[in-house]
Amino acid sequence: MLDGTAAAARERSRQLREQLTANRARLALLRRSGLDGRGRPDAADLVRQVQEQLLRAGERIGHLEVALRTNRRIGIATGIVMARRQVTDEQAFDLLREQSQVRNQKLRDLAEDVIYTGGL
Repeated sequence: MLDGTAAAARERSRQLREQLTANRARLALLRRSGLDGRGRPDAADLVRQVQEQLLRAGERIGHLEVALRTNRRIGIATGIVMARRQVTDEQAFDLLREQSQVRNQKLRDLAEDVIYTGGL
């Protein structure tokens, strides 16, 4: 009877070791996927993801603000060129764009020059 109990104990021990190995592999997979042991996102990973999203959103807001200011300044320069050259808004913008390329100067920088000097 004792031998049967020892064999059963060894078998149970082997099963438990297999379960432990499988659970460790599952836990490692969950950690790599950013989930906790219950299949939910890990709190630290969630905080990190939210911080990254906020950082990207802040950068995008900054870029959009610069673009808005730049667009306004280019619009002012376009108006100046329209008035000075007696051309349409499309023609004035085309002139600005062409000069930007000829001078190898950013359009926004050329627009600032036009605003301050009054000429192209």
